[in-house]
Amino acid sequence: MTRDYMKLRAFLMGFLLLSATVYADVLHIHGIGWNGEQWLIGGRILPDGPTFLVMWDGVEFSPVTVTLPELEDAWIEDISWNGGQWLISASLNGEAHGFAYDGKTVNRIESHTEEYAEEYEESSNSKACNGEFCLIWNSKDKKLLFYNGETYKDVTEESGIQVPFERVILIVSNGQYWLTSFGSTQGGSITKYEQETGFTPLDVPGQTASSAVVWNGSSWLIGTLASPQSSGRLLAYDGTTITDVTPELREALKEYATRENGIFEGEKLLFGVLVFMVVILSFLYIFWRKRHT
Repeated sequence: MTRDYMKLRAFLMGFLLLSATVYADVLHIHGIGWNGEQWLIGGRILPDGPTFLVMWDGVEFSPVTVTLPELEDAWIEDISWNGGQWLISASLNGEAHGFAYDGKTVNRIESHTEEYAEEYEESSNSKACNGEFCLIWNSKDKKLLFYNGETYKDVTEESGIQVPFERVILIVSNGQYWLTSFGSTQGGSITKYEQETGFTPLDVPGQTASSAVVWNGSSWLIGTLASPQSSGRLLAYDGTTITDVTPELREALKEYATRENGIFEGEKLLFGVLVFMVVILSFLYIFWRKRHT
């Protein structure tokens, strides 16, 4: 086996790997909302894919058509329901943007943009209370604190968070226990905290963190972030069992990508070019090998 042959084989394998990576469609789920009947899930397809919005009634996913350029290229930060429509907070090029979805059309709203900008600035300390006790992340001192209404207890070491490499991304409570998400540039984890038993890490695939966890009265819906180890996932959690519904979400996004909205055309074109180049190089390799055997 000659050195030139080995170089050419490595080159071809690199192109195949690059092709697979570009079309991997890594999910990054960053926003979830609940309106009493359905979930609205928002995220982004990486590395350069568009923002997506998908409705889920617990059985079937229904993608939302996004046509606003400001939202197609933005990063969704938060989704909430105000009793009449969905409010969607997103960031684009470092600026906050607000959108409303009434079940039919996504529109830009300026007022929510200003409200979101103020709310985002005040979110340096994450906390969640169950009416009696609170779990609080002090971002300045890098401490996780349990507050019983009178005194603070430092539970940073007990939680397992790796300070200063990790930070608390979110804390939520359903009134009975808390879910916390720790994260760093290398991934993260999601942990359940009960006052009686302490912290219990959830068996979440991919060693990834979450910034979107919502309780609907009977179960959690968890959207995880993409990490170097894993694509983001969509998980249903009833307090005991985790159910991965990511395959169904991917299938819905796959069907959405076939619609004639042009959103995925850039990714499909790039993938097609790469495949074409791999085919051409393969023919050149076959021709070269015949000449040197």
